[in-house]
Amino acid sequence: IFTYNKKIKILSPIIFSLVIFLSIFIWLAQSRGTLLCYYIASIFFIIFLNNLNQFKKFLMIISITFFSIVVSSVIINVAKKDILETKLFNKTKKIDEKILSNKKHLPRIFEMEAGTSGRTTLWTNALDKYEKNKLFGYGPQGDRILLINQNIYGNNVSNAILYALLSGGYFSLIILILIYLYTAYMFLKFFLVNKIFYNKFKLNKENIFVVASLVYAVFFMVRSLYENSFGVFSIDFLIVILSLFIVENNKKLFSN
Repeated sequence: IFTYNKKIKILSPIIFSLVIFLSIFIWLAQSRGTLLCYYIASIFFIIFLNNLNQFKKFLMIISITFFSIVVSSVIINVAKKDILETKLFNKTKKIDEKILSNKKHLPRIFEMEAGTSGRTTLWTNALDKYEKNKLFGYGPQGDRILLINQNIYGNNVSNAILYALLSGGYFSLIILILIYLYTAYMFLKFFLVNKIFYNKFKLNKENIFVVASLVYAVFFMVRSLYENSFGVFSIDFLIVILSLFIVENNKKLFSN
């Protein structure tokens, strides 16, 4: 996308086609984390493209989201029909009840209940079972302690905010919320000062690392709503803390 912004006539159509292809391929892979990361990163980088007006940016975003999802859906329906005909019917064309009752015979993309993977149940159970007088929570990996043997979905609460509450109590929860608010303030200031929505910001080699840091931080902040993410995973934490450090200390991008 950065190269696309350089207005190279020969490469632009090739790059755009490659982005569309990747969008379709990634949607077909059906990994929630990958989907979220790819679409957030792509949309943010498109917003920073200074050679496109707002309407063209909107069309480009629609192309890599709505268009890729529609094309993927067509491919999925064709593939699903073929898989069902191959795996659910024997030589006499009678339905094999054992296969119908066993979802493991079908790829995850075709599962009917693949939406939240039990997250809403985990969140509800965690809040119901949390003892309100636990000011400091249950300690590191408190979700494992509280949710052990409670349901079929395991004991990982899959939400950084709830994880903070279960592990560190109310103080930990307040600190995490303050981090979210400060991050949102930093990003909003960056967007307003650099007049991103007015195409006043020029994406170049000097600032693309900062833009990438913004994208990383936004992705992991959103990911933390459905995964413990940087609340417990060290690689997530390192990327987030370094990204925020880079954005916060880049004074040149916060000045007129």
